[in-house]
Amino acid sequence: MTTIERYRLRRLSLTPGRELPSRLADIKELPVILIEAETADGTTGFADTMLIEGITPETPEQGWIIACKLAEVTAGMRCAEADAFIANSHAVAPGATSALRLAIENTNGGDLVTDGRHDLVAEFDPMETFPEKAQRVRLSLSGDVEADLALIAEAQSAVRGGWLRLDGDQAFNTEDAVRLAAALDPAGIEWLDQPCVAGDWEAAATVKAESNVATMVSGFLFTPEDLETAAAMSAADFVGLRLGQSGGRHALVEMCQISADLTLKPVLGGILQTDLATYFEAGAALAMEAAITDFVGPSLAFEPLLTSGLSVENESQLSLHGAPALSEETLALCTVQELAFPG
Repeated sequence: MTTIERYRLRRLSLTPGRELPSRLADIKELPVILIEAETADGTTGFADTMLIEGITPETPEQGWIIACKLAEVTAGMRCAEADAFIANSHAVAPGATSALRLAIENTNGGDLVTDGRHDLVAEFDPMETFPEKAQRVRLSLSGDVEADLALIAEAQSAVRGGWLRLDGDQAFNTEDAVRLAAALDPAGIEWLDQPCVAGDWEAAATVKAESNVATMVSGFLFTPEDLETAAAMSAADFVGLRLGQSGGRHALVEMCQISADLTLKPVLGGILQTDLATYFEAGAALAMEAAITDFVGPSLAFEPLLTSGLSVENESQLSLHGAPALSEETLALCTVQELAFPG
């Protein structure tokens, strides 16, 4: 097996290109780490992670320091050895380590799916005419139980024949989340996602026990042990997994299989990521029949990291078409720091 000849790491500062969840409304810049790994055989793989504080255990600064140190130590190692070494730090820095491991995996593009489509999930806006053919619709909740119940009822009337996906956005305390979940009319509702603070397993289990609809936990499932906890505590029916948090493509496949074994339904498709991360996650989802997808668009950021490989067709489908190519213009405009290992 070939060795890693060199890493190139960039810190990027991107601009939010869509409305952020209410709990992240004060964020004006999106910190991203872009990693390129080059092997002794001359192949290159790249990947990135968006490290918004509070989304992963590591802060943006911690993620950068850890990524740089791991790159420095593993440069020159065989790819498999480097992957195993980096995996040891996954629990403390799942974002940074997942990007490093995925970049290494991508130096061997044999298992990379580069062509296919996913239906996009529409977003419900009571002020706009709703697309009649939409089969899956996301509705973001505010945390105000009465107002949210009224909005959900309005959406149920508008989205006849489709499925509503309620995004709790960690906006509720446990008592209010239970009150909401117990009052829901289940007609046409596919799930209620993460109404309470991420990582509060007891709250998730309490809500599920009282809910009239299926529930999902997402945003904090980093390891197989997290899935085992979700199953043991009966905390959810669905689990939201992320390629950029699970440790790379092979680790994500393993977590999806473990989810199925535990009778949990895996869901892929984050919004807190770049178009590059979406490209790789969408490709991974195409290779896994068991995975449900929940993509609402290609990127949270205004600036694209890709010039080709990913597009939106007819405002309703996310399309992969060929190998991804990085945008040199975005890199030139948005890079705030760059390091190479060996230096």
